[in-house]
Amino acid sequence: VDDAAEGMWTYVAESTLADAVRVLGTSWLGDVFMERDGELRIYDVSYTSATAADYTTVHALITDEDGATGPPTVIRASGGARTGSRIERVVNDVRVDYTAVNGDEEVGVYYFDLDSQQRYGVKRKSWTSQSGTRAPTLVADYLAAHKDPAFEVRDVVIQPWGNQDYTDWVLDTLELERRVTYRKALPLPSSAEIIDADYRIIGEQWTWRNGAGDSADDWTVTLRLEPV
Repeated sequence: VDDAAEGMWTYVAESTLADAVRVLGTSWLGDVFMERDGELRIYDVSYTSATAADYTTVHALITDEDGATGPPTVIRASGGARTGSRIERVVNDVRVDYTAVNGDEEVGVYYFDLDSQQRYGVKRKSWTSQSGTRAPTLVADYLAAHKDPAFEVRDVVIQPWGNQDYTDWVLDTLELERRVTYRKALPLPSSAEIIDADYRIIGEQWTWRNGAGDSADDWTVTLRLEPV
């Protein structure tokens, strides 16, 4: 894997391509997914890859607010509800092992967050990495991102059907892990809270309906978001 940001190559020797991808993704503490154009991506919690701008740039303002203007591109959406506190995703004790430059010694990087452990209990995770260069940064960033439970936003519904701008954005720009600003001007159910923050897209679901009789054709895209 050519890592232009580091000016280096990462070589992973595995018996199958799937195993190599899995090992490489784990090495960078990232999630592996495929984009619509067939590009295989590893989401790096430190945004240190050569394509980091894909994930750090805000690609749209998704909102139910009347009269919202960009930039970035404004996408009107309905619905939206916060999930409960995702305590099961908390990680507050992180260790990464890697082989030292001399190839003879296993080295470990270990970080923990005491406040998080006292609040949620000790939640451990460990990896073996191919990169000693980035291991300390990756561990610190992973801990910072996971030591507190996230409040996701679910059921954010976009209706691209009949709107060429929305259709173009969904087909050309929308990808998992892309960053958007989500602004919910109408209060959440049973809450006076207004949301206006940056999120990353962690899930999308498309629903098609072929019109029949008095029913019109319809296409909806439902997003799930997580704070960045």
